[in-house]
Amino acid sequence: MKSIKTFFMVGLLALLADMWVFAASDYYLGNANGMEGKRFTVSVSSTNFTDNEKSWLLDTMRDKLAQNFQEYLGMTEINDAKTKDFLKKIQDSESLFADENSVLSANFKSAEYILFVDVRRAGAGSGSRYSITAKLSNVQTKETKTATESSLVNINDLYSDLVVGKITKTLAEGFGVKLTSLALYKLNPSGSLFSVEEQLALNKQAQDAAARREAEIQKSLSSDPAKAAAQKLIYESNKAKAERDQKILQERLIKEQEEARLRAGRTSSVNNAIAKFSKEIDEALSRRPVSQSINAEDKIINVELKKALYVQVRDSVEKQKDAYKKAAQEQYNAQKKDVYDVSLYPSRAKVESNGKWVIADNDSAKNRRIELEKENYDLKAKIDASTRQSIAELEMSTNSQISSLRSAIEVDKKDFGKKLTVSSLASNSLIYVGKWTGESWPLRISVYLGNISFIEDTVILTDKEFYDIYQLKDINGKTLGIDDAYDVFDSLFRMSVPFFYVEVDYKIDPMAEKYASCYTVTPLEYRIYDTRNSSLIKKITPTAKAAGLQYRPATDIRTNSEKSADRSADYAAKAKENKSLEASAVFDQKFGGGARSSVGLNLGFASGLQNGFAVNFDWAVGWASWLYTSLVIGMTPSPINGKLGFDIIQTIGLNARIPLGNWYPNLYFDFGVGGVWWKYTPDDRPLLNIDSLPASVGSGTETTACVLLRYALGVDFPVANYWAINAQWALHQALKTSFTDEFTVGVRYGKWRNSAKWIESF
Repeated sequence: MKSIKTFFMVGLLALLADMWVFAASDYYLGNANGMEGKRFTVSVSSTNFTDNEKSWLLDTMRDKLAQNFQEYLGMTEINDAKTKDFLKKIQDSESLFADENSVLSANFKSAEYILFVDVRRAGAGSGSRYSITAKLSNVQTKETKTATESSLVNINDLYSDLVVGKITKTLAEGFGVKLTSLALYKLNPSGSLFSVEEQLALNKQAQDAAARREAEIQKSLSSDPAKAAAQKLIYESNKAKAERDQKILQERLIKEQEEARLRAGRTSSVNNAIAKFSKEIDEALSRRPVSQSINAEDKIINVELKKALYVQVRDSVEKQKDAYKKAAQEQYNAQKKDVYDVSLYPSRAKVESNGKWVIADNDSAKNRRIELEKENYDLKAKIDASTRQSIAELEMSTNSQISSLRSAIEVDKKDFGKKLTVSSLASNSLIYVGKWTGESWPLRISVYLGNISFIEDTVILTDKEFYDIYQLKDINGKTLGIDDAYDVFDSLFRMSVPFFYVEVDYKIDPMAEKYASCYTVTPLEYRIYDTRNSSLIKKITPTAKAAGLQYRPATDIRTNSEKSADRSADYAAKAKENKSLEASAVFDQKFGGGARSSVGLNLGFASGLQNGFAVNFDWAVGWASWLYTSLVIGMTPSPINGKLGFDIIQTIGLNARIPLGNWYPNLYFDFGVGGVWWKYTPDDRPLLNIDSLPASVGSGTETTACVLLRYALGVDFPVANYWAINAQWALHQALKTSFTDEFTVGVRYGKWRNSAKWIESF
């Protein structure tokens, strides 16, 4: 069984190692000075890296360089078992270059060239620096050419397109390969070797060449859907990047053409200052270490490629299982015995009827039929067992790959969420400076996935802040005035001279797999630096918010059972949401349909046999939009002697929202039963209609309790959010006494959800 590591090497970074189809005229002239078709292999060693880093870095370096040598030199990679074993011994020695001559003298005949690659780390932590040295050696002649990149600031820079491209170009030219302009353009992502017009033409040429090769590759992969799908994903990703670059180049061309028209109208002092400052920036850039760190686009493409491979391998296995089952059924149908075939029965088990032989209805016929059915059963069992064995062998040979791919995807997803940083010096699409508005320049910040920007923001730049920082001088050393300085800055913007650069911090998080290939992107911070000395000019808090994006083509990696589980969970969540919405509508205290579910405090006066002050607190709980109950606790004057008594009442009521434009007052009526407690003296005996008083009543007071009936009519006037003003009339009837009217006003708070949760549960 192939290891998953080997599967990744074939299926991921060097996915198409055996199917690069390049026309010589695309990337090199003639036969690449004899390099075309030459067999080569790659050996990578490392110094001062952890085992975990080496587990992915060495293969990544090998794959990317091997891909480039096949593409730009037309060479053929040798990666058979014998070669792998030979290279493993070299790598295990940890002394690649020290023993290089002995390697070349080892009579190794599988490859005609060996590419020795050595990657090193110096320092530790944030102070680490990385270097890569590549030597391409002819096994027979021992001729060797070397390319080195040092002072790299990030481990990911080691295999960036910029670094790998520079190494490829240096070694190709070292062996006399004449690279085409298209190759030079692709190997130098900054495009600094060509004018904007040339870059536009080359970018279009690259797209056309890629489209031709894609058609040829897809045709060659018609029998390998896994590789075809992964290659299609790579092609679509590169196509989207090329379309994005075409748009950016067209914008730059328009600005440069405008700059050419304006240059003639400027003073020589300003034009000289522009040239002087541009030279300073070029010198500063030449001193900067190379950095093209991995970004969200790289991370997403990496995991999406694994997803595409995972789905294709998994689905191909399922299709193979179905094919086994279908073949088994066809084999059984072809070999099974027809229990109704008369020729299969002996003469004693069949009789002649109307000139035709038919199966007899006797013990011999029945026994023969049982025999035939058993033969069919045994045949079916034998075929099924063979099919199960074939499926088991298939699963045994592929389950490890499938589960490892799925695990690798989950590991990659966990690596998301960390802060990522992209610099405008490494990405020509990150910033774009618009036209002067009369007060400032708008700086557009865009972070792309393919040709779609997933972070889009605008920052305002003023000439005053740049003037104070840069203090531009003419060729005589005299400081330019602010108007001339504005002309210099404006010119540099048009020519895309990076006298400042921008770094963008952001993070990206994968969404749940039911949202196929979807991610959430959150901008964290923007920083502007002076290119001359990398000093910070200012930090900016993004105005752009977190946004979602979907990678295309999207890949849904869920199994059928996972999809079914997600559908059930979505249905349950939707049902709960609908119930919640229904409950919210019932309990919305401001708009139509709201139940009377609130607490309130009312103050007023009572009128009856005795008049006086009244106060009550009630807690209403709605059970529907029209039905509620409430608990009322209050104090009203006694109809006997006017003293305040204490009452508690349980009510049930009906309510209705009355629409008045956009205003929904709540009209209600309720009826309740409770009790009231009053103080009285012996003089109150006639009014209470009580024949005898307790012996304790002398000149003092005593308390009596009565059943209390309550009828109430009122209205709640919503005023803001969950608050309402209440006006209410209530009629109290204490048994053995007369009626008391109560008029009160108060305030209510209506965000009371206990009952809403109760409704949701049903």
